[in-house]
Order: sequence, then C-alpha cells, then structure tokens
Amino acid sequence: MNFDKLEEELTYTDEVLLYLKSKLDEGALHCFKLVADANDTPYGLLRTKLPDFKENRRKYDLGFTILEAQGFVQTRPIGNMRPYFLTVRGKQLKVLLGY
Repeated sequence: MNFDKLEEELTYTDEVLLYLKSKLDEGALHCFKLVADANDTPYGLLRTKLPDFKENRRKYDLGFTILEAQGFVQTRPIGNMRPYFLTVRGKQLKVLLGY
C-alpha cells in the first residue's frame, strides 16, 4: 500500500484549507487549539474533562461538531472513552495557524 499517495488524498489544497479556516468561528478555533495542545498525549482530549465544560457545553458541542465535519479532528475509542485527536488535515491547519 502506498501511504504517500493515501496521505496526499487526505490533505486539503491551500485554497480549500484557507476557505475552511475562514468559516471557523472563535469557539471552533478555541476547541481546535485545545485538541492541538493535547494531541501529543497518548490519550488525546476528553471534552467532558475540560474545567468549564458544564457551563459552556453548547459552545464545545458546536465547536467539536464543526471541526469533526470539516475533517480536522476525529475521535478514537480507547476503552469506554472517545477522546479527540488531530487528523492529517488538522495537522495542516495547525501549521497554518502556527500552533
């Protein structure tokens, strides 16, 4: 299997990446930064463990839904948890945003 070709198919062009970035609001960008910061840990980011999750649940739900729909983050089951991790496209956005 040619993984270089597969990764090339999973990446966005610069034009598409800039367009999708322009559609992200402040809440989605905050959620993305949280996932990007936690991406180096083996357990990713659990949104329910965020300190202000109960007060801002709607904001987080909307932000993570938008990021997941655009292909920037994904969940991976680890036991009974479903933490968020960056995708290949999310890593592209991380470079673009300079995180």
